[in-house]
Amino acid sequence: MLRARGRVRETGWYADETRLKKLLARIRGDGEKDETAAQNGNRNGKTPFRIAAAYGAGLVRERPFPGNNLDVALMAAYVILRLGGFSLATTEEEAVAAMRALGKEEISEDAFAGWLEKNSRKP
Repeated sequence: MLRARGRVRETGWYADETRLKKLLARIRGDGEKDETAAQNGNRNGKTPFRIAAAYGAGLVRERPFPGNNLDVALMAAYVILRLGGFSLATTEEEAVAAMRALGKEEISEDAFAGWLEKNSRKP
């Protein structure tokens, strides 16, 4: 299993619902006009890489959980890629480094989507 940190918090692990709802609304494109949403790629036609990057970036930046947001973001991206028919073909260390760079806003969501595409393979 991919893990960005050494251990998981056992107690008090509840999501900040406001942050989580804000994140999900942004990914779905809620509140945007259809034309604007389509231009931003928030409607049909998104690739698994763009969707995984949106969830990964949102989770690592919004921090809706009290701890281990990198773990959750990385696993969300991984699961979305798998559902799209891809798997990550990189080391755990490289994946964690990419997630940390994303969280520190050293790379953009678009750049992360490109990184996912470059480092993914069909199983």
